[in-house]
Amino acid sequence: MVNSALGGCREDGVAEAGFPCYIKELTSKKRDEFEDILEERRLSSDLRYAMKCYTPVIYKGLSPCKPNAIKSAVLQSEQVQYVIKQLAKEMGESPDIIQEEATEILDEMGHRMQLGAVRFFAFTLSKIFKQLFQRVCVNEEGMQRLQHAIQEHPVVLLPSHRSYVDFLMLSYLLYTYDLALPIS
Repeated sequence: MVNSALGGCREDGVAEAGFPCYIKELTSKKRDEFEDILEERRLSSDLRYAMKCYTPVIYKGLSPCKPNAIKSAVLQSEQVQYVIKQLAKEMGESPDIIQEEATEILDEMGHRMQLGAVRFFAFTLSKIFKQLFQRVCVNEEGMQRLQHAIQEHPVVLLPSHRSYVDFLMLSYLLYTYDLALPIS
C-alpha cells in the first residue's frame, strides 16, 4: 500500500512513484456503501419530505395500543402494585395517594405521539441539518438490516448522548427510513 507521504495519487489510481494507489480505491469503495441523505433534501422540498406518508415498520409481535392503555397496564402490574404497597407502608401514606403520584409520574414520562408534531420536527430538522452539515452519510445496508430486525425482534436503540444532536439525528434518520420513532 502506498502512503500519501510517498507521493500523490493520479486520477488513474497510480501513485506518482508508479505503484498502485490502493488507498484511493478503498476510500472510494467505502464511500459507495453510504448514502448522503441530505443530498435528496437539498434537491427537493422539505415540506414534501415532512408531509410524506409515514407508516413506520413495527415489531410483528407488537399489537398497537393507546398510550393510556399502556399506562394502565403498567400501573396495574404486580411489580408496580407491590412497590406502591411497600412505599405506602414505609411512608405511612394511603396506597391511593402513592398510586396517584405514580400516575402523575407516568403521565409526565409517557408519550403523546402526534403526527403533526412529528412532521413539524421533520421539516425543522431537515432545514437545520442542511445548514449544520455538508453531508449525513448513512449505511444503506445497515438501515435495511435494522428495518428487518425491527420487524422480527424488539429493538432498543441507545444513542451515545455525546451531544443532544444524537437523539435528534436518530429520530431524523428513523423518520427518513420510515421506522418507528424513539419515545422518551
